Amino acid sequence: MKKNFLDLIKKTKIMQESLKKVKKELSLIEVEGKSFSGLVKIYLTCRNKVNKIFIDPSLFKKDKDMLEDLIIIAFNDAINKAKLKSKEKINTITNGIKLPFDF
Repeated sequence: MKKNFLDLIKKTKIMQESLKKVKKELSLIEVEGKSFSGLVKIYLTCRNKVNKIFIDPSLFKKDKDMLEDLIIIAFNDAINKAKLKSKEKINTITNGIKLPFDF
């Protein structure tokens, strides 16, 4: 029984190190979120750091409220893609075991 407990501790430490590595990798992976029309795009890492925003120049001549809505849609799309990519990466380490926290 003691051996099983020591094996569990060892596996936990290995998993922690793997999660640290994935966390660093996720900070380098960029996803693109876009509005329905693709006129607004937001590029962010899987650690939710915004790297770039693209706004089609034609939108500057249009309604401010519409532009704000398109930015929100693109940003939410990017966040959802980043979460999905993060879950995929984490699942490779945890073999699908759900962690009690968001990564």
